[in-house]
Amino acid sequence: MVLCAEPSASAQPTEQSLKDFLAERVAKHKVPRHVLFFAPGEMPSTSSDTKIRDPDLVSLVLARLTTARDH
Repeated sequence: MVLCAEPSASAQPTEQSLKDFLAERVAKHKVPRHVLFFAPGEMPSTSSDTKIRDPDLVSLVLARLTTARDH
């Protein structure tokens, strides 16, 4: 499971801080294995910016995970 986050300019969460936060609030199997941070506007959205385009986000996530694994 992957959590995709776009933190606000004032927030500076870490992967571990988000995992710890969720571990206290959700079932263990729902805590993500990976946390990916995106800059504002980097996640693919519809032309009206109201919804995330899931297939495009999945492709972006897979590319990032593959790159991270290769390094």
